[in-house]
Amino acid sequence: MVCPHGCGVIDPRFHLRRWMMLPEGHGLYPSHASLRGYIHFFNLDTGKFVRVKLPVFNDHCVLDSAEGLLVMQRDEDTAIRLFHPFTGDVVDLPPLVTLVPHINPDLPGAFHPMQKFHYLRGVCAAFSVSATGAITIMLALHRMGCVAFATPRDQ
Repeated sequence: MVCPHGCGVIDPRFHLRRWMMLPEGHGLYPSHASLRGYIHFFNLDTGKFVRVKLPVFNDHCVLDSAEGLLVMQRDEDTAIRLFHPFTGDVVDLPPLVTLVPHINPDLPGAFHPMQKFHYLRGVCAAFSVSATGAITIMLALHRMGCVAFATPRDQ
């Protein structure tokens, strides 16, 4: 039997198809202190609920989920990371801050340094894994009206 640890992101056999991360009620986000690092997942086929401890939420925020993997942003450097919540496997991708020069300066507030990140946060993500294990991620940046894509080798 093949173990998913170490290849949970690059091997599509281990992607969490039909699992959804549940939003926590009352405005709680995944890193909220009341959740103590736990998050719930729901399997759409079996109706099974799983509660998983994810300490990575201490310094990350979830941007989206694709094929059950979490697309996250690390707080310290805005690095984008694909995270497998059941195996703990992580793939690092270029940081969001690399997109700042591409923000249209005519957008409202785009001249203000903190406001720029507003345009980088509203994303929808997708990714693909080639037969050789090469990962490409695409972020649709709704607030900017554009898409960005990268691989782990990109800067």
